[in-house]
Amino acid sequence: MSQRGWMLRMAVVAAGIFLMSAGIALSIRSNLGTTPISTLPVAVNAWNLRISVGMATFLMNALFVVAQFCLLRSRFPARLWLQIPAVLFFGWTIDLCLATFG
Repeated sequence: MSQRGWMLRMAVVAAGIFLMSAGIALSIRSNLGTTPISTLPVAVNAWNLRISVGMATFLMNALFVVAQFCLLRSRFPARLWLQIPAVLFFGWTIDLCLATFG
C-alpha cells in the first residue's frame, strides 16, 4: 500500500472514531442514555472517582485487549497491539467531545 493510501485510511479511521465519540458525548449530554459499551465508564465517572468517561473507556478497552491476548496467546498477532493507541485516541476524543458539548 502506498503512503498516500495508508494516510487516507488512517484519516478515515480517525474521522470514524471522532464521530463515534461525538455520538457518545451527545447521548450523555442530552440525557438520552448511553450505549451499552459506555455504561460502565459513565457509571465510574458518576461515582466521582476522578476518572473521566474517556479515561474509563480507555482502561476498559485496554483490559479487553489484554484479555484477548491472554485467551489467544500464541495466536495473538503482534499487530493487534495497535488497538491500544486506537482506544487511547477514542478515550481522548470522548473527553474532548464531552468538554465541547458541555
